[in-house]
Amino acid sequence: VRRTYRKGKNMRSPLIKRVPREFIKDYKKYIAVFLFLAIMIAFAAGDYVASDSMMAAINGSYEKYNTEDGNFRTDEPMSSELIKAIESGEDVDSSIDSIVNVDDLIDDYLEDSDINEIIDEFKKNATKEDLKNSILEGIDKEELIDAYIEEKSVDEIVDDMIKDMSEEDIKEEIRKSLDKNEFLDDLRDEVFEDYDDGSVATIKIYEKYYKDVEEDINLDGKRDATIRVFKIRDEVDKACINEGRLPEKNGEIAIDRMHADNRDIKIGDTIKVSGKEFKVVGLIALPDYTSLFQKNTDSMFDAINFNVSVVKGDVFDSIDGKINYCYSWKYDDRPESKKKEKEISEQLMDNLARKVMINGNSLEDYVPNYSNSAIQFAPEDVGGDSVMMKILIYILIAVIAFIFAVTINNTIENESAVIGTLRASGYSRGELLLHYLSIPVIVTLCAATVGNILGYTKVKDMVVNLYYESYSLPKYETLWNQKAFLETTIVPIVLMFVINTYMIYAKLKLSPLRFLRHDLGKHKRKKAMRLPRISFFGRFRLRILLHNKMSYFIMMFGIFFTTVLLVFTQALPETLDHYKDIALEEAFSKYQYVLKSDEDEDGNKIKTKNKDAKYVAINTLVTNDKYEEEVMVYGMDMDETKSLEYKNVDEGEILISTAYRDKFDIKCGDIIKLKEKYEGDEYELKVVDFYNAGFSISVFMNRDEYISVFDEEEGFFNSILSE
Repeated sequence: VRRTYRKGKNMRSPLIKRVPREFIKDYKKYIAVFLFLAIMIAFAAGDYVASDSMMAAINGSYEKYNTEDGNFRTDEPMSSELIKAIESGEDVDSSIDSIVNVDDLIDDYLEDSDINEIIDEFKKNATKEDLKNSILEGIDKEELIDAYIEEKSVDEIVDDMIKDMSEEDIKEEIRKSLDKNEFLDDLRDEVFEDYDDGSVATIKIYEKYYKDVEEDINLDGKRDATIRVFKIRDEVDKACINEGRLPEKNGEIAIDRMHADNRDIKIGDTIKVSGKEFKVVGLIALPDYTSLFQKNTDSMFDAINFNVSVVKGDVFDSIDGKINYCYSWKYDDRPESKKKEKEISEQLMDNLARKVMINGNSLEDYVPNYSNSAIQFAPEDVGGDSVMMKILIYILIAVIAFIFAVTINNTIENESAVIGTLRASGYSRGELLLHYLSIPVIVTLCAATVGNILGYTKVKDMVVNLYYESYSLPKYETLWNQKAFLETTIVPIVLMFVINTYMIYAKLKLSPLRFLRHDLGKHKRKKAMRLPRISFFGRFRLRILLHNKMSYFIMMFGIFFTTVLLVFTQALPETLDHYKDIALEEAFSKYQYVLKSDEDEDGNKIKTKNKDAKYVAINTLVTNDKYEEEVMVYGMDMDETKSLEYKNVDEGEILISTAYRDKFDIKCGDIIKLKEKYEGDEYELKVVDFYNAGFSISVFMNRDEYISVFDEEEGFFNSILSE
């Protein structure tokens, strides 16, 4: 009868009228849920649009600004022959003849070695036939020469030759007699030890020299930050101009936009760079410095105390400061995957290091693109935000859906008699299900609509500003995508529909008679648990807890989880502040000066008037395991370093810092294995004690032991420590 009655053209289901009444009845609750959903979806949509647009700009910068595939730094500038040999990718053996100047090697050998050692080595390798053309002046007859040589030994002949000669003349005579091929053979033996030579990827190398100098922002003569100065790049890592222009004449400079924002520097302001005044004409973003890491090993970038900039080429040359000979490279055929790129870059590093070494240079640093924090940190963070937001919105939508489901189940229990009557009157479970689903779906749909409008406009700009305040990113264009609509509109509605359908339909499966009797329990009643003999109210409270144990467990878990998050948010800033406060206090030396050489330009040993300064030899090694950790090795005169509370250690023994001990769980007597990052030389050292050197991962040994281990000359040092 009811179904026939409802077939009239102007008749509507009475359930429809209940929807607005139920919404009005609990409008405060639904408005609160609507606002929560709308704000959450707005932030999610804004983050999706902003992060996807920003990632598109970052990825596009690889082509637009020709971002490098990696960079390396050498101790001295590379010759054009060496650059061509590296670019060709040919094996090292084939490159030796083109990149090695044997005369220079011989010059270095003669200049760096003691004259007596040279003479002894010469006597050891020379033959009488070799000496025949170098006999003393005055013996000009060949037969006399033959007789002389026959009568004397090699040592006597050499001694006769050099007795009236100066040191320079001796070296010149020896130079004439040295075999260049033997020098190359010795070099090959050194280069190919433990090395499987072969061709590697072909690349294109670009010069990217820079100077790290002082930046004076307020022109008071004091250092405010470190500024890294480059020449204007025309080929690789080209600058993105966010505001202003690139320098066009002397006295002009373009600096990083984020550093300028942090230090309140505007276009037209004047700053001092290495004591010279420059006018800021541009705010830029360099694609190889989207995050301002001064060193790739730094744990966090610093856009306040570190800056990057570009100037004209001739201006760069006029700035006082040490040149860092840095080079960028681009693959001719870029690897298709990160795994392949890692494999190729490791082969390239080994090939590069050996070619640089045989050319009389040394590889100081090597950073492929995939491990360059200054390039990768920002996109990894931007891309990770979308994943985090996606997970967060799914969790919160599910929570809201369960809240709706619990509320509706309570409504069903309160209206069980009405539902039983409707079911007995012919209403199907599907009709009742759609009725109870209507409010959650409508609220979610309205929240998604309003949230997307806000997200695509206001919130998107807020998220973009957050990114620009954190990173030195290139300009971007807003890209509209289907992903944001799917994740913030379709998925929430589907989740709300599915979860509520599952929770509600289980109730509606009961028979009309059970609804009329208010018998909505799913399980048969069990016999009550016997409780201990306590007070009546105590047993009453305990009975309530046991009856609702699952609800209380969920509530306890929620409180625990929320408390952990709150404690973390409160503890992290305090932890960082504490680290900042004690970092300087626990440093084992207030000042450390790292020298390029222990001699000045005239060849004299560098000295300081500070009597308390300690001359130290330092080197950077890495742990010999899967995850390479940089370790600073100090060679110190420990008997003179009483203020640092060292104990003497014997040959082959070392101290390590307590931070090193704690991080790697090292005990006294353990043997640690370290290696050179690029050359591959390995070292095994025995730990005999520990020293509190703050947070540094460090190794300490006697300076004489250091000189022996690393084959340095007597008295070598390259650093000075001072209080």
